[in-house]
Amino acid sequence: MLDFSRGFYSLLRGGRLFMRYPRLLKLVLIPLLINVVVFSLAIYFGMQFFHNFVQSLLPQGDAWYWLVVYYGLWVLVGLVTLVLVFFCFAVVGNLIASPFNELLSERIESYLLPEVEAAPFSLKFFCRDMLRVWLVELKKMSFFVAAMLLLLLLNLLPVVGNLLYGGCLFC
Repeated sequence: MLDFSRGFYSLLRGGRLFMRYPRLLKLVLIPLLINVVVFSLAIYFGMQFFHNFVQSLLPQGDAWYWLVVYYGLWVLVGLVTLVLVFFCFAVVGNLIASPFNELLSERIESYLLPEVEAAPFSLKFFCRDMLRVWLVELKKMSFFVAAMLLLLLLNLLPVVGNLLYGGCLFC
């Protein structure tokens, strides 16, 4: 059985590693900042589009019930946006951070295991490696999406679909 406390404290051990080797922090901050910018822009433009869409749909009047519908839709969109960001961040964030994660693991190995010789940084090598890592990540994500679509289709079968879907989740 896995030791829960060991896994729980691994975040603190990782933080101490970054305090000891602060040059590694930029390899974490770069993809984090890229993700924040990408998702902030996506949310901003999505909300602008939704606002314009709702304004064109709802009649312009002073009736209180249209105001309730308007703000009810905003609450619904806020919740849907949170769910979408949660699930998309795992996919898109991993895709953006994957080349930096590989570089980060190489640097940590070179610091912790000095006998392992790290290759010097080269932009050409990084770009070539980034393309390879992105292709691997896209392949993994396509398998994930295909499996989820198959499970969705399976779930749409009446009566037996739910049983089979539940059985597939425990496989």
